[in-house]
Amino acid sequence: MKKSLIIFSLLIFTSLFLSNCAKNKTVTMEKDEYEELKKSKNDSDLYEFIYMYELEHPDHFASKLDLAKLNLFAGNYSEAWKYLTRAEGIAKTSEKKLSNQELSSMYGTFASLYVVSNDYNQAKTYIDKAYDVPKFGEQFGFLKGRIEAELGNNEDALKVFDKTYSKYSSQISPDELRTYLYLTANFANYKKALTLLEKYFKTGAFFPGLGLLASGIYEKNNDYTKSVLSAFLDYEYNSCYGNKNDKKFSENLKTAIKKAQEENNPDAQKALQAVLSL
Repeated sequence: MKKSLIIFSLLIFTSLFLSNCAKNKTVTMEKDEYEELKKSKNDSDLYEFIYMYELEHPDHFASKLDLAKLNLFAGNYSEAWKYLTRAEGIAKTSEKKLSNQELSSMYGTFASLYVVSNDYNQAKTYIDKAYDVPKFGEQFGFLKGRIEAELGNNEDALKVFDKTYSKYSSQISPDELRTYLYLTANFANYKKALTLLEKYFKTGAFFPGLGLLASGIYEKNNDYTKSVLSAFLDYEYNSCYGNKNDKKFSENLKTAIKKAQEENNPDAQKALQAVLSL
């Protein structure tokens, strides 16, 4: 009788083990199949493929997360929230543990959506979770730095930006670069700010105040010619899109000319006089 119970228990254990192996194998095959199929699609067909795959696989986490990220990128925030919430629901109920890459990506997407909603406190909650994920989390350092800066945690923001930029400088977005640039200038690291400024100019992006910021950075690096021309950049922008203030601009130029004369800087004087004569 005792032997029969042992054999029966072994049979149950073996059955459960094989069942779980089969289930895990199915999940793994499903994941591999999805990733391979995704790689075979052109950019124009990718969204449609993921959309149909998600419909046919209601418990599939990765397709829902991909749809959330694609909609976020496209500015369809309500759709992004919908798919991200579904992905989170699967993550909470699934027997399969998410990989570190999936986990950090999900938290990072939540943080990004809260940023576009201007809810930086909630964004910080999720970006901290994303950033703390081993190996993959550090790639969200730029987003974390931006969120910290928005919350006024400038020292923490600068530390995160410095660390992330040292590893992922090619991945920084213009908005993140703008924040990093302001932080670096505010903490008086003008040589680093100059490097970031010139990288920002290469992006082709522009925002009101860029010229004045650039002017200050060039001045701190003793490049008065570029300082003056940068200030003129903002003046030109305002003359087209804002309120003109020729008198104030001229007064500022005359002050700069006087300073250049006192410092005996002929190149700066020449550049300033040229702008003043326009």
